[in-house]
Amino acid sequence: MLVAARAHWNEAAIVVASRIAQVAGMLATSRIGTALLPPDQMTGVVQMTSIAGLFNLLLIVPVWHYVARGFNEWRGAGVLRRNALRYIDFVAVVAVTSALIGWAVDRQLDLVVGFSGGWVAGLVGLWVLSSAISTLGTSGANLLGDRIQFALFSNVPIWGGLILSIIAYRWRPVPSSWALGQVGGLALGCVSYLVVRKKFDPLAQTESALAEGRVPPFTIRTVAWFAWPTVLTAGLWWVQSQSYRFVLNRVG
Repeated sequence: MLVAARAHWNEAAIVVASRIAQVAGMLATSRIGTALLPPDQMTGVVQMTSIAGLFNLLLIVPVWHYVARGFNEWRGAGVLRRNALRYIDFVAVVAVTSALIGWAVDRQLDLVVGFSGGWVAGLVGLWVLSSAISTLGTSGANLLGDRIQFALFSNVPIWGGLILSIIAYRWRPVPSSWALGQVGGLALGCVSYLVVRKKFDPLAQTESALAEGRVPPFTIRTVAWFAWPTVLTAGLWWVQSQSYRFVLNRVG
């Protein structure tokens, strides 16, 4: 019992330390970013991330909630690897679609200050793709009970992004350099998926075949019915908390 209690407290300490490091990393990114970038450049970076965040909130997060809900059941049934690959296929389609829409909208409305349409498309698409895969790996480690990997990989995108952004901006002091560094940090976080996916291996075929019929299906219809309330809530939240960034730029 004492060993179990000690292990529990050790895991709790690891998670708390990870959260503290994440907050410190986000504060450092904000302070250093605002110190290095002039206000107009930082405005463009924030607008670009807001656009990427809109696609992420509307299309990725609701589906990820469904994936997380069935994660361990799918693993027990031996279909987690298959469904994870289906999810990544979906994410790739969303990333390409968001890049094209971002390019078209920015080309017509010039929404993002200091970014060309090509940069908006590339950064939005890569942001959506790498963020989703990084979350799959990091949160997957947590769902599988590996707190150390979860704590480590939760900090990689934040601190890696900060370091890469500083290097990129020092090399070329334009807002796209800072944003590219942030995307690079998310791409580093994708390593978590490559590590964690080794635990996605299915059970023996006989066990998998018996269990598969008892787990939540990963179909368009099922996911859509599960996700639509989250999509509606997320959309309203974005309008309330993020859309003003583009309005102020027009009237400011």
